[in-house]
Amino acid sequence: MRTYFIFFICILTGLRVSGQSVYGYEEGTIITKQGETINCFVEMAVGYEKTIFYKDSKDGKILSIPTAEVKAVATRYTYFENIPIGKKEKMMAVLVYGRAQLFFHVKDYIYVLKKDGIYYQLRKKNYLELLVQALRDCPQIIKMLGSRMYKYEFQDLERIVTEYNSCQLP
Repeated sequence: MRTYFIFFICILTGLRVSGQSVYGYEEGTIITKQGETINCFVEMAVGYEKTIFYKDSKDGKILSIPTAEVKAVATRYTYFENIPIGKKEKMMAVLVYGRAQLFFHVKDYIYVLKKDGIYYQLRKKNYLELLVQALRDCPQIIKMLGSRMYKYEFQDLERIVTEYNSCQLP
């Protein structure tokens, strides 16, 4: 699964022309930070930087909304959420759903874990430490993260979070 996702992202990233490549429009929903729901045809893109383009109907006029005003974008294929990173926000794709969610930003190659309303930016140098802190309520995962037998790597983040979400909590 992860291999296919990375392959897909590489292909789409390679086709990038001007910061935001368009692959047509897909029926979806934009949820604003004010709680407004816009049912529309959303521009299909690898990622969204400053603007999201959409149409109110399949053949309608192209409209836009700044990402700063958007909480989330959902289609049947993707779900993006505006995630705080330091003092900024980035529209990030959800890779793993559940009690813990894993987000990814293609352009900047950033992973963020969200658990209990707290966001953890995961980097190669700190991901194990942050995972142990965030996922400590699942002793099996903590044991596996510390084990030499399992040898988790940074590229295993999707698998680790998926395993955590299937963990039987005490």
